[in-house]
This record gives sequence, C-alpha cells and structure tokens, in this order.
Amino acid sequence: MFSERFRGTRAFAALLAFAALGHLARLQVPQADPPIESLPLRFDTLQGRPIAVAAKSVIASGPDWVEVHTASGPIRVLGQSSPAARPGDVLSAVGTAAGPRLVAGERLRTHPGYRWKRPLNYAVSALTLAIFLLWARSFLRGRKLDGLLRSRD
Repeated sequence: MFSERFRGTRAFAALLAFAALGHLARLQVPQADPPIESLPLRFDTLQGRPIAVAAKSVIASGPDWVEVHTASGPIRVLGQSSPAARPGDVLSAVGTAAGPRLVAGERLRTHPGYRWKRPLNYAVSALTLAIFLLWARSFLRGRKLDGLLRSRD
C-alpha cells in the first residue's frame, strides 16, 4: 500500500478522481443553486425559487429597491439594506425570483471596503503560502526526514 511502485499511476488516478468530482460539481451546483445571471433566461423554471445575489455592484437605488449589475444585465432587488445601498457599493442578497429581472429580497447586505479588502485577502494568503513554502522547503526536499521514516524491509 505504501510502496513506491506505481507512484505516478496512483498520483494520476487521484488527480483524475479529483477532476471528475469537480466536473460533477460544476454540473450539479447551478441546478441546485442557480446563479443570478440565469434569472432572465430561465425565469419560468426559477419563479418562486430562492436566488442568491453574491457581491454585485449597485448601479442604481431607490427607497425600497436596488439595481445590481450582472453578466446578463441589470437586475432589480426589491427591499433595501441597512444602511441603504448607494450606487458603487457592493451588495449581497438572498431572495426569491419574482420576475425576469426582479428578485424579492429577504436579506440584503452591503460590503463596505470590499474593493480593497478582497485584494488584500488574496495578498495575505499568497504571502502566508510563500512563508510556509520557504519554511518547509527542507522538508519538501527530504533532508530533515532522513532517519525519521525508515521502511521495515
């Protein structure tokens, strides 16, 4: 089980299984949780179903509605966040499909600082990974493991 035989074949089989799982998820997740971009195209099948609006830019707003920019064009979300969303803000919402370009929002949330926090999050993650790889490079080369792991042969 832990021998060195067929090491490349086992690694390839593991990558192939991981790719197959990713492919199945790519096919099944949009059916279970449809993206907001599919609302104008498939409203007849999505009417009354829950729809998630994830981190979209606000392009217009009124006292009881917000219009967000999506890949399929502007979509209006009824309801208003607290504090009120203004054009240029980033908004997330959960609601139900009420029209071809209309979502009846139940929970709306603005994300203050989204435009600078998201790149900062990626930068901190990349820096953490780089520091870890610098620290673990001797482990990855196998120098510190000499003598610690020995076969029973």
